[in-house]
Amino acid sequence: MPTIDLPDDLYRRLQKHAVPFEDGPADVVARALDALDNRPSSERESTSVAEDGEIEDWTQKLIEITSSDLVSFAGRVPHGTQLRAFYKGSEYRAEVAAGSVSWNGRRFPSLSQAAIAVIQSTGSHRPTENGWRFWEFYDEASDEWRALTELRAA
Repeated sequence: MPTIDLPDDLYRRLQKHAVPFEDGPADVVARALDALDNRPSSERESTSVAEDGEIEDWTQKLIEITSSDLVSFAGRVPHGTQLRAFYKGSEYRAEVAAGSVSWNGRRFPSLSQAAIAVIQSTGSHRPTENGWRFWEFYDEASDEWRALTELRAA
């Protein structure tokens, strides 16, 4: 799958249009493209190519979003990141893979949805949970588990 790079300011604009705990960048881009595609033909402007081969429309601002990383409106978690959480006295482990959180044989599109699944597996019901606060990540550099919020801050 191709990757796209975004400058920080464009990524923040993208985040403003994401549905929290549900949308990833691809969802927002798909909605934006749908809106452009659905404009009357008289309002459409074709993308032009500069003589030097560079695209002249907004797409020239796109830069890398690694497709295998989990990307949310709040930050990015690299592919392969090991996660753990303690809830009601039990430890739960998950992993970020292929742009989602894998836990208990299931894939979740966000940290929060995976956290809610863990909570519901214990018989508890909580309609929302902040996945960034719920999970810890294994930091290979320091060989220790750290709060996931530290990864977001980095």
